[in-house]
Amino acid sequence: ASPDHPWVREHPEWFHHRPDGTIKYAENPPKKYQDIYPVNFDTPQWKALWEALLGVVRFWIGRGVKIFR
Repeated sequence: ASPDHPWVREHPEWFHHRPDGTIKYAENPPKKYQDIYPVNFDTPQWKALWEALLGVVRFWIGRGVKIFR
C-alpha cells in the first residue's frame, strides 16, 4: 500500500512496524521503497486483512482484469 492509503490510517496493525512503532516500508537491499508499505500477512487480524484484499481482487475481476502481478 502507499503511505497515504486509507488502510495505513484505519488498520495500522495490518503492516510491519519498526521497533520505534512507525510503519516499516519495503526494502530490497540496497534499495529502500519509502513509497510502499507491505502488508503483514502474519498479523493477528489476518482474517480482516484477507477479506479486504479479496475485496480488491474481486473489484478488479469485476472490471475484466484477468492477470495480477
